[in-house]
Amino acid sequence: MSERVSISVCQRRLFWLWAILGLLVAGVVLMQTSPAGAYHLHASDVWDWFLAAVTPTFSLLLASVIAQARSSEPDSTVDRFYYRLAFGSSAAYLVLLLSILMIYAQSSSPVEELRSMAKFVTLLYGIVAASLGVFFVSKQAADTPTP
Repeated sequence: MSERVSISVCQRRLFWLWAILGLLVAGVVLMQTSPAGAYHLHASDVWDWFLAAVTPTFSLLLASVIAQARSSEPDSTVDRFYYRLAFGSSAAYLVLLLSILMIYAQSSSPVEELRSMAKFVTLLYGIVAASLGVFFVSKQAADTPTP
């Protein structure tokens, strides 16, 4: 039998994970696209890369937290395993983004290196999206018996 936890608590934790790590990565992008940064000549390209990698999921989590807070229904639950899977894959993905930015800043052609990682980042983003999808689909009303 799987253990179930409050979806509103899990959604808030996921939101804060994406907000904190996302802001950390954004701070690195901001510093590295400044005039003294490694990516300053291609700031627009790097911001496009970063925003495409973070904005859709952050927006989804923000909307889900707001919708859950406005809901008049009793709090639902989700399977703890799927929550941990979504949290862990999200954390790994965001740390990977930060690592890629830091590692390739030292390269002789940093923007080309970022572009070369686009398929790998997209693959990992797909895994994160799938884990978040499973997390949301595992939602049950609090009073529904667990099979």
